[in-house]
Amino acid sequence: MQCNVVGGGISKTFVEPDKFTIGTNFHCMWANLIFAVDEPMLRELLSKTNKLIFTTPKVAPKYRRTGRVFEFDSKRHYNTNSLSSGLNAICLANQMGFDTLYLFGFENRLEQLGQIQDIEKKYIFR
Repeated sequence: MQCNVVGGGISKTFVEPDKFTIGTNFHCMWANLIFAVDEPMLRELLSKTNKLIFTTPKVAPKYRRTGRVFEFDSKRHYNTNSLSSGLNAICLANQMGFDTLYLFGFENRLEQLGQIQDIEKKYIFR
């Protein structure tokens, strides 16, 4: 299974709706779901979109009643410290079973990918 993951870098403009897509924050508004870490961003997404939103265990409990906010704890699957929305979105895609991830908007993130990379998966930077 293939998936697009969209971060905030300039190459995000090249993503197309040809695969299941996980966006971050407001970087891909037509994404199937969105990952947001920061609470102010989450509040704004809830007011301006009808998308399903994944967030961290620290933020999720405050928004469970919305029915659109779901908790994802990357630390259960990866030995990491705090991760950005983009890296959390990649972790989520890994855990959802996608084997090929097309990464848009992740310029200069190759080093950080190492801490969450699954050797059985293929990561293609666009």
